[in-house]
Amino acid sequence: MAVWSHPVDVHYTCRGLLGWPKLHFQIWSQDVHGRNELRGYGFCHIPTAPGTYEIDCPTWLPEGSVGERIAAFFVGGAPRLRVEEMVYSPGDRFRLQTVSGGVVHLQLGIIMKDFEKNNVQF
Repeated sequence: MAVWSHPVDVHYTCRGLLGWPKLHFQIWSQDVHGRNELRGYGFCHIPTAPGTYEIDCPTWLPEGSVGERIAAFFVGGAPRLRVEEMVYSPGDRFRLQTVSGGVVHLQLGIIMKDFEKNNVQF
């Protein structure tokens, strides 16, 4: 388990819910030999209403072939996606063979301003 307790302040502007922001994660670690290894991909939608939220975002890795798993065991380097947009596009992601990578726990505070003024409907 690793704790990254650092506030992130992000401001978005939008004209509607189409294309509402998502959080996209890549979890990396460093092994005993100093190599950086991918430990998981994940994403979650940002809530569309103001308030404080606790969100658990599951992460996963492509399973890879038997040869890739053996190479990852001896040499390091887990299988990776060729196209990272697959993480948050539902059509292609459900065809992947994956293994669990853990959970990212988020505490989000959402503030919305001037949505009514700009005619943004929920």
